[in-house]
Amino acid sequence: MSVQQESPIHLAPVQISPREAGFDPVKLDDLDRHFQRLIANGKLQGASYLLARRGKVFAHRSMGQLREDPVAGAFKPDSLRCVYSITKLVAAIAAMQLVEQGKLCLETFACALIDEMQNPKHNQIQLWHLLTHCSGLPADPGFYNEPYPHEWLSSRVKDNWITAALTGPTEYEPGTRSSYSSVGYAILGEIIARVSGQTFEAYVEEHILKPLGMKDSCFIVPESRFDEVCLNNAWQYERLLLRTPPHGIPQAAGGMYSTLADLYRLGQMMLNKGAFDGVRILSRKSVETMTRNWLPPNTESYYWGNKLKAFEHGLGVQTYSNFGLVSPGTYAHEGAWHSALFIDPQEELVVVYMVPNNPGWSQEAVIAPRGIIWSGLL
Repeated sequence: MSVQQESPIHLAPVQISPREAGFDPVKLDDLDRHFQRLIANGKLQGASYLLARRGKVFAHRSMGQLREDPVAGAFKPDSLRCVYSITKLVAAIAAMQLVEQGKLCLETFACALIDEMQNPKHNQIQLWHLLTHCSGLPADPGFYNEPYPHEWLSSRVKDNWITAALTGPTEYEPGTRSSYSSVGYAILGEIIARVSGQTFEAYVEEHILKPLGMKDSCFIVPESRFDEVCLNNAWQYERLLLRTPPHGIPQAAGGMYSTLADLYRLGQMMLNKGAFDGVRILSRKSVETMTRNWLPPNTESYYWGNKLKAFEHGLGVQTYSNFGLVSPGTYAHEGAWHSALFIDPQEELVVVYMVPNNPGWSQEAVIAPRGIIWSGLL
C-alpha cells in the first residue's frame, strides 16, 4: 500500500516566535498535520494561515497546490485568492466612514437613495438592516438548503440590475429575522457609490486599501499577476471570474482578491480600534459600534439549513458571545471556498486562513482549525 507524501510547508517571515507571542509551538505542528491530512485525503486543495498576537505575526505559512494543474505550482503564503464575502467587512468599513462624515446615517432609509426601493415592500429598509442581513431581501442561493437554488445574478443587467435584485417578495419585515443576503450588500455598495461620487471599488481602493498598505488587494487582478491567483479546483466559475469580472454591479458582496498579509492588516486595524501603522481608517466608536451584536434577542436565522434561535451579527461582521474556544467578544467574517478573518480582542489575536475546499464546505477544514489555534494560547 502506497503512503501519500505530505504536502511541503512554505514559510514566510514572522516578527516573533510562537513562544514570544504566548503560543504553544506544538499547536502549529498539530495544525499543519491537520491540514496535510485533509490535503492528502482530497478534502482540501491547499491551506494557508497567518497568526498574530499583540500586533506581531508569529506564524505565516502555506501548503498544497495553487491550482489543479501541478505545473501551476504550490499555494504560497503570498498567493492571491478571491476572499468573497470578507469583502462585506470592507463594505461595512466604507459605509461607516461615510457615517462619520455625516453623509449617511445607520438609520438612513435605502429608498432615499435608491428610487427602485420607493415601494411598500422595500421602503422601510434602513442602512443597518443591510449591514446585519435582516432587511428581508432575498437570501443567498442555497441558504434554505433548497434543491434548486435560484441565482439572482443569472438575470443581471439586461436593463437594470437593481430591479433584477429586488424581484420577488421580501421574506419578512426588516429587523425581525436574519437571512444572509448578498443582494443587500450589492445595494449597500450602490449606496456607497452614489453618496461618495465614486464607484464602490474606487472608493474602497482610495480610502481603505491604499491607506492601509493593502498593496496586493484589488477587485480586478492585473493580467500580469494571473499566475499568482489560487483557483479552486472544484469550481470552474473562478477561472471565468478572474478573466471576466462582473461589471455594473458593485462588488460589495464578495469581489475582492487579497492575501494573508493584507487581510492581517485589515484585522489588526480593527483590533487597534480603527488605526494601523499611524493611519486612522475608522474612529474608535465606529469599531465599537460595528463589533457589537445588533440583532434583537432570540433573532432566528436558518443559516444554510441550521435553524439558529439566537443568531448574532454586528455591522459587517458576525459576533460571538458563546462559540467554541473563541473568547466572548470575538468577531469575524468568512468567505466562500473558503477563507476567514477572526479578531479576538480579549486575546489580542488576529487569525487569517485560506482553505480552498475540494469539493465544498467541510467542518474539518473550516471549523476544526479554530479549536487547534485557540487551544494553543498560553
